[in-house]
Amino acid sequence: MESITDVSVRIFEMYHQLEMMQLAGIFEDSLRHAYTVHLRPGDHAIDVGAHRGLHTLPMAKAVGPRGKVFAVEAAEQTCNKLRAAVNHSEIEDCRKRVQIFQCAVSDQKGSATFNFVPQAAGLSGLKEQNYPEGAEIVSETVTVDTLDSLIADYEKIRFIKLDIEGAEFHALKGASKLLASAQPIFAMESGNAGAGERYGYSREDFFGLMESLGYDLFSALGSPFTQAGWGRPAPWYLFGVPRSDPHAYHRVVLPAIIRSLYEHLPGIHDKRA
Repeated sequence: MESITDVSVRIFEMYHQLEMMQLAGIFEDSLRHAYTVHLRPGDHAIDVGAHRGLHTLPMAKAVGPRGKVFAVEAAEQTCNKLRAAVNHSEIEDCRKRVQIFQCAVSDQKGSATFNFVPQAAGLSGLKEQNYPEGAEIVSETVTVDTLDSLIADYEKIRFIKLDIEGAEFHALKGASKLLASAQPIFAMESGNAGAGERYGYSREDFFGLMESLGYDLFSALGSPFTQAGWGRPAPWYLFGVPRSDPHAYHRVVLPAIIRSLYEHLPGIHDKRA
């Protein structure tokens, strides 16, 4: 029987052999396994960049009828599809468990231009980026709010997922009171230095925020993410683990990553691999 450490070492050895689609599936499932393990009935969770409910609905199932999921989606068309997914879900009382906010989130309140990409809605965001050739870009004016303002009951928040195409840094900055109070685990898409350049923050800004919030970061393949990794190709999801819960990495994050790899890569079962 291999230890978690043995398996984690082989995770890193296999990383460069994986194709992009495999990695996408591994990262999304690692995220799902993490909040499924961590959330308990009655907990609250936040899904920022909820899209069509890929993670909103499993979160709603995990928190149970006494829990709550706050789903944030800025684009009107995508938000309508999210509402439809919640309304037609087979999860009991799903509409009561999920509260949808149609807005963008940042570190300040106001309004902004949102770039919606109908053919690739997952690439939509507050800043332009590289889009598929010929993609249509629809500019929408959206409300911008902070998570500290949107969410009233901080203490019950146990998990936050953020996937908003580079705006994650400012969203976390606008959730500083919530994070300080509840100390949830979070998972964020990370555009690394590229996102920093587009959104106007530096490596020092990014890691300074994590330090002030009391969080350590780990990549979606389990390795610590430090300043040395800034600007390097890396898994595009990061887990944020509060230092107030030092065992959360081994209790939640690493087992979720290993479980996802076992599901996606049959060869990892073979100790000779």
